Amino acid sequence: MKKENTYFVKRWGEILHIFDPVFCVNYWYLKVKDFKKAERQLKRIGVTCELKRHNDGGFIVLKKFGQEICVIWTRGLTSDIIHECCHATNYVFEKKGIKLSVETDELFAYYTAFLFKAIKGGSK
Repeated sequence: MKKENTYFVKRWGEILHIFDPVFCVNYWYLKVKDFKKAERQLKRIGVTCELKRHNDGGFIVLKKFGQEICVIWTRGLTSDIIHECCHATNYVFEKKGIKLSVETDELFAYYTAFLFKAIKGGSK
């Protein structure tokens, strides 16, 4: 079995830091039971915020030291991770001026897969 290159994923206890080397985006992935636990985990990395009251996951963009960080949190279910990775992909591509279309859908699919594989590979 081919091993995935995971140089861009670092584990900080229960938190994963994922760096996207293409668009230079920092992601933090939190596998938690609910939004309250996610808020506590964010405090550990020095970010205080109030998350939406969704217990199955979420995607939010925050600032830390003047830098944007993208936070994905889920209970760890594959369907929830994929769902939040789609939100993250849409956010980054919109910010970079890349619109979803027939011509760009393959790029969207690859980027979403990159995030999903980073989360699943780093969560082991």
